[in-house]
Formats: sequence, C-alpha cells, structure tokens
Amino acid sequence: MKKIKNWKVVLLLGSMVLVLATVGCSPKNNASGVGYKDGVFTGEAEGERWVGSSTVTLTIKDGKVADVEILETNNAGDEKKPEEHLVCFDGGKVPLLSDAYPDLISQVTAKNDWDIDGFTGATESATAFKEAVKAALAKAI
Repeated sequence: MKKIKNWKVVLLLGSMVLVLATVGCSPKNNASGVGYKDGVFTGEAEGERWVGSSTVTLTIKDGKVADVEILETNNAGDEKKPEEHLVCFDGGKVPLLSDAYPDLISQVTAKNDWDIDGFTGATESATAFKEAVKAALAKAI
C-alpha cells in the first residue's frame, strides 16, 4: 500500500514540473489566447467586387503585432493608392482608403488579433484585410 502512495506522489510532482516548465516557454498570447512567434509573416485574401486582393505583411515582435503593411489591388491587379482611391460616397463625404487603413491597423495592433471591427464605407476592403491578417497570423502560430 505504501508503494502505491509514493508512486502517486512522484507522478503528481512530475506532472507539476512539466506544466510549470512549459508555461515559462510559451510565446505571448493575443486576445484569444493564441501565442505568436516573432518574425515577418505575409497573408493574402481575395476580395469581392471592387477589391482584387489584399496582402498584408505583419511584423511580430515579443509575441505581439508590431507593424502592419497593406497592399490592396483592384480587379485588374493594379495597386490601389490609399490616398487616391475613393471608398464610397456617403452624403457628400468621400472617405479614402487612407482613412480606413490607420483605423484597421490600430485595431489589429491593439487587439493582437485579426477579429476586429470593420470600417464604414470600406466594408469589402476591411473584410479582405481581416482575412489576409488571419492568414498571416496562422503562419505565426
């Protein structure tokens, strides 16, 4: 009977050591608890109607999204210039992609995740951006 009790104590202590050892080695986590490894990761997503594709390059530093670069193309494959491309026409106000991108980027870096809010007037660009970020982050796990 005494051997069985000692065996249980040794097994319990061994399990605790393994758990504690792996906790210290895990990367930083995002809002949903997934850790990212440091590096530069690229993701791409196909858009709809006015968005040909969206490509993002993420720089992960200390387990967190530190920088985001965006390249969006139209259906012809030409790069969209954020400062020139009109997103929509809404009661006389015409937002540019250069209005949407900083907001989307700040949400990704603040939340450290792809699951962010969109941008009114740039729904398709925001959706393609989020899917491209999701693809890049999947490579960083």
